[in-house]
Amino acid sequence: MSKSSLSHFVFRAVGLQIVLLGIWWTILYRPSIALLRLTAEVPLNLPLSNPLKSALQVDSSSGDWNFSVPVNAVVKDSTHSDGSVQVEAIDFTAPAENVAPFAIGWFVYLGLALSVLITRENLRRALKGLLFQTAISALAVFSYAEINARGTLAHIHRVPDPLSLWLLNFAYHIDYLVVPYATPFLVVLWTHPQWWAKLTGIPQISSPVAAMRRPRSSR
Repeated sequence: MSKSSLSHFVFRAVGLQIVLLGIWWTILYRPSIALLRLTAEVPLNLPLSNPLKSALQVDSSSGDWNFSVPVNAVVKDSTHSDGSVQVEAIDFTAPAENVAPFAIGWFVYLGLALSVLITRENLRRALKGLLFQTAISALAVFSYAEINARGTLAHIHRVPDPLSLWLLNFAYHIDYLVVPYATPFLVVLWTHPQWWAKLTGIPQISSPVAAMRRPRSSR
């Protein structure tokens, strides 16, 4: 691929990112947060030990996300008591803007997927990628809730385990600062082989199945 062609491709991808993220921020911010909540409730409610209490509730007035994460742990050296403390669940609240980064992936992925030639096949690939991005975003919210709950639980101990705190902090940064922004690029590389061809300059190789289906030329 020539430098001018690669530059045009990159500028197109960047331009679509700016447009779609602008639409997200000005028009689709609240709907995307609502959709994120619906998808995140699936993994959040799977390990729930108390079926009478939802793992996620959203305050209708403030929009805050109220999490209730079951931990079912016994803390023998609690800072709140001289004896053992049974902790059934950890409840915490997160403002809507704290979970908004998990909704960005949809729009970043679309900007990347639509930067290649728009065909019926590529649109099917984009739809498949959106489904995978939805699953990733839902699992990222689940991890966000679990990590925060485990961190709160760790601080109930009089002397928290330093290694556990470091691992939780590391996992939090990966989940919150890497996953929402990096996974759209990984998904588009998987769903759209044209991206590899554009970035590496190596022509896209058709699959053996497609090659077998090609009619042979008559001699």
